[in-house]
Amino acid sequence: MKKGEPRFEREISNDQIEKIRNLQEKLSKDLRAKGIPVNNECRLQISGFKNVYPQDDIEIDIKIVLELQKKWSEEGGIKKEGEQFEIIKTIIFNKFLGNDFVVVRSSLYDDFKNGVDNIILDKKNRKLSLCI
Repeated sequence: MKKGEPRFEREISNDQIEKIRNLQEKLSKDLRAKGIPVNNECRLQISGFKNVYPQDDIEIDIKIVLELQKKWSEEGGIKKEGEQFEIIKTIIFNKFLGNDFVVVRSSLYDDFKNGVDNIILDKKNRKLSLCI
């Protein structure tokens, strides 16, 4: 690094992590108040879709997620940086798109099996706008 160039830290301070967690929990609470089944990480909970999908399908998906989590924990776990980025991205999307769209993190099943991090729904027409 040359003298005078900005220095970027890879590590997030504990204060920054706490601030992000607080924003995430507030957003999760607001989403649940609107009837959206999310956990404290703004992640859709597939168990909240019992009226949409058969219970057997939901239980199979939950079992798949648990098996993948167990496998990955034995292999060293999920990358923390990617998880932090998803959280921050969801908070930012909600800040700037929240008037017109609902932005949530995908269910663990969709994240693991389909590679979808976020789901964006149009509030006006109640249709899926984007999966990223």
